[in-house]
Amino acid sequence: MAAREPPCRGVGPLKAVIDTSILVAYEVDGSGAEIEDGSVLSAMTIAELAHGVRAAQDHRSRERRARTLRTAERRFAVVPFTRRAAHRYGELVALARTSGRRPAVSDAVIAATAIDLGLPVVTRDADFLVFDGLEVVLV
Repeated sequence: MAAREPPCRGVGPLKAVIDTSILVAYEVDGSGAEIEDGSVLSAMTIAELAHGVRAAQDHRSRERRARTLRTAERRFAVVPFTRRAAHRYGELVALARTSGRRPAVSDAVIAATAIDLGLPVVTRDADFLVFDGLEVVLV
């Protein structure tokens, strides 16, 4: 059976930063949201997917994860973690920690990237709700 790809309707203006959780959900069971034209991935999402390939415990999982990584890199623009986003990361993590929260580094990098671009994050992970100033679309 041919591998299915996450739904994406083409290229257009930037719409959202797609979190890793959306791609993983699609990989595992085909679930997930319709991905808008022009949506992008953070470089951190590529790092998380690459880690998943190397951390797979068996050949079948490794191949499935590698296919997801290849598809993600082919279908989406990948935006870098810029100096401005790095400064935003510092602000987000400091604010979260003053409130007693300890966000995951990867989530904070993706959030900072999205805020820097002025885009929402589309995710299945409610942990993104801890970031002040981030528009989160939970699916």
